[in-house]
Formats: sequence, C-alpha cells, structure tokens
Amino acid sequence: MTLHVECALGYHGSPLEYSKRDTVITVVGNALRFFDLRTGNQTFLWGADRAISTFAVNHVTNLVAYVTKGTAPIVYVHDMTTHQLLEKYTAVAELEIGALAFSRTGDRFVTVAKEPDLKLIVWDVENGEKVVETVATAEVESITVNPADSDLMCAQGNGVCTIYEVDKCHKTLSINIKPIDTEGLVPICHQWFPGGYLYLGCEGGEIIVVNAKTCAIVPCMGHAWCTLNSP
Repeated sequence: MTLHVECALGYHGSPLEYSKRDTVITVVGNALRFFDLRTGNQTFLWGADRAISTFAVNHVTNLVAYVTKGTAPIVYVHDMTTHQLLEKYTAVAELEIGALAFSRTGDRFVTVAKEPDLKLIVWDVENGEKVVETVATAEVESITVNPADSDLMCAQGNGVCTIYEVDKCHKTLSINIKPIDTEGLVPICHQWFPGGYLYLGCEGGEIIVVNAKTCAIVPCMGHAWCTLNSP
C-alpha cells in the first residue's frame, strides 16, 4: 500500500489536536495556531502574557482549554470558533500543569499538576466548580478520560500508567487510585477501547491490553503482551 502525502506541517513537537476535519492546533509561544491543512491558512488564538505549556479540545462542546507556564498557572477555556474566553480555572497547581483532558461529552475537565503538589482535579465545566480532587502518585505527562465512562481516567508519565476512578459513596465523591502492573514494560502511550479496555503501547514495541476496572492484563495471543513488528 502506498500512502500519499497531502500536507506537511513543521512544528516543535508540542501537543497537536484537530479542531475539525482539516484544521490542526499547535502551540506557538503564547498562542494557539489553527492551521488549515487544505488551504495552508492559519489563525491564532492569542493567549495570556505567558507561554502556553499544553492544551486540550472537546468537539462536542467546541471548546479549547490551554494552560500557561510558570508559577501559579491559569487554565483558560475558549470557544474554538469565535475564540471567546468563557472560563478561567485558578489554584490548579503551585508551579506547572502536566496534563489537561476533557471528558467525551465535555461536561467534565481534568487538570493534573506537576511536582511538588501533583494535584489531580476533576472540574464541572458547566459551573466551573471542583467535582473532586486527589494527589497523583507520580508526575503525569498525559491523561485521558474513558469515552464511555467519565469516572475512569488513565494517567501516564515516568514510564507508568495509573487508573483514577471517581467513586461515589453516600453522596460523597472520592478518587480510587489503581496502578497498572506492566510487568517491567515501559508504556509510552495508551488508547481506550470499547468495553472498558486500555491498550498500552510500550517503548519496546509491545502492546498490553488492560481491563481498566480491574487493572488486570488481558492475555493477547496467549501471552501477557504482544509485539508489533516494525515494517
């Protein structure tokens, strides 16, 4: 099979997301660049007076959120089409945010701080209030929310993956923390699959399938993990 290159875009390896089918978003200093892959046109969402560290998007609610670098960072939430500022989240971290994520429907938003505080906070997007908060067990480089269950989150960083599950008991919310034992393999990416399963991609080319509810590894081809051969 031959793949045809339709467009090439140079950037410095920051997070990259689609805002719509033919438009990608990248970080450019203290702005977000919206680049149209068909026409090459670009527009900018100019942020605060500090550089942007990371961002997240939600296509259901048409929102984009970004966080500034430096101490006492602030998360800004904008409409992706009009770029109108809709919400600010403060007191999210002492020094810097490591990861942001929306739930699939956009009703929840997650922020995870880097050291020293490692705060993991779940927010209600509609009212801007905290839903629940905990402390991450390690520095997080990325976090995702299960598309089918917004109570389940997977955080990845420092070569480990951890499940954070929002639990409700007698109208009180808390977060259960469940580390995933990858049997010595080092995960570098992950993806949710139907049925509550996680596929973990590891630095040696291995793939681990995990039941996110139990954190148990699901046998793959009769083994605890399988390897994707390079072409």
